[in-house]
Amino acid sequence: MTTNLDRASGNSLCGTMLRWVRRAQDRIADAWARDALRYELEQCELSGDIDIILADAGLTRSDIGQLIKGHPEATRLFRGMSERLDVAAECRKDPHIQREMERACALCTNHKSCRRWLRYGGREGYHAFCPNAPLLDLLRRRSLEARGLG
Repeated sequence: MTTNLDRASGNSLCGTMLRWVRRAQDRIADAWARDALRYELEQCELSGDIDIILADAGLTRSDIGQLIKGHPEATRLFRGMSERLDVAAECRKDPHIQREMERACALCTNHKSCRRWLRYGGREGYHAFCPNAPLLDLLRRRSLEARGLG
């Protein structure tokens, strides 16, 4: 069923406005998610479990600020990059690699470059900004080998 919003997105002004509204909604939802994570970490601090939880995730207290700042966008960017490079399935096969990549993405300060790379397509160029580039390359080779192409 086509809605008025679907039809409006074809009109350039209406489409632009609709994209702006959706982007604003996404930013508000992200802010709520960051607040929820901040609250959860505060509760862990109060219970005395924060250091154990952080250590289990391979993080330290000094990582908390960047972790919150990048949440939940890091998850979307990680998923987008894994799918773009056709390594999502290969990544899920190795939980240690997946966890390390998720940690690196969560602490990454290059989200803007990653968003731009995802928006403009292609499969090359991520080496210039992505801390996961070596692991992504490894997974790409494994994926090609698994399909008999490597």
